[in-house]
Amino acid sequence: MKTDWEKAAEKVAKTVKEVLLRNFDDEFFKKADVMAAVCFKVLSDLLKKKRVKMNEDFKAFCKSHKFTQYKIRDIEQGRMQDIDPDLFAKYVKAINAEAELEEWISKFPNVAKRYKLI
Repeated sequence: MKTDWEKAAEKVAKTVKEVLLRNFDDEFFKKADVMAAVCFKVLSDLLKKKRVKMNEDFKAFCKSHKFTQYKIRDIEQGRMQDIDPDLFAKYVKAINAEAELEEWISKFPNVAKRYKLI
């Protein structure tokens, strides 16, 4: 059963698809999970803000935690399909965002399960 948050995200995703269908064909949407991207964007923006508060220097942050820059950039830009769940968990722990993740999971549990973030 979908939460109210997931239902709202689904409506936004539907609108995005309708707008983008003017410029993309159906093949694009077979590969893109627009609803998950909408849901994850909420979390990725929050995580990036926390990381910036902690360490504004992206390169230094990644180096100090031994993260690959492009993988952290994927997280911070909301690219769910590219995310390694183990790396994601380490990143969340590194920026002390466990509470924010738990709150997001409570709002979007089906998306979290689909991408193995639970």
